[in-house]
Amino acid sequence: MERIQEFSSLAKSLALKGPALEQEFDGFYVAYDGYWARYRNVDYFVRCQVPEDISSTTDLPECARNCWKLLMFRRKPKHVEASVRFLLPLLKNGEIDSFKHNGDAGELETPKGKAPYVIVIYTWGIEERDRLKAKLHSLGFTSIPYRRGCKAFEKRFGHWKEWFKDEK
Repeated sequence: MERIQEFSSLAKSLALKGPALEQEFDGFYVAYDGYWARYRNVDYFVRCQVPEDISSTTDLPECARNCWKLLMFRRKPKHVEASVRFLLPLLKNGEIDSFKHNGDAGELETPKGKAPYVIVIYTWGIEERDRLKAKLHSLGFTSIPYRRGCKAFEKRFGHWKEWFKDEK
């Protein structure tokens, strides 16, 4: 964790100057873009590639329908760090493909007040989502809401709930 914190400090100082930095750590990668710290398994591959210019995409890709996010809200950066310590072994052994958090970003002001810190764990399909949620519950994590959607696709095709309104 100490090496990751050193990397994050360097990445923060450089984030204002250019793209995200990424570094490999003992079986996983960490990237930092000035807001999100992203963690991914070394064997992770993007299952649903978002085109650079999404405006040219006319139909919602089928893969976008299978993307799920488990959300873990935290009140303080130290709570994010404690949760990351539990998640890293799951990332290393392939039980989690990727996750990100905003625990280094500082408190955010929104129209509704201060925003919580969040850890977003990506899963693929309902079966993987439910399996991982059960695993996290077995480790003591409770109240883990989930949602579908991908920000880039939502910008082009509207809120993810609209994608499924015809399905029952």
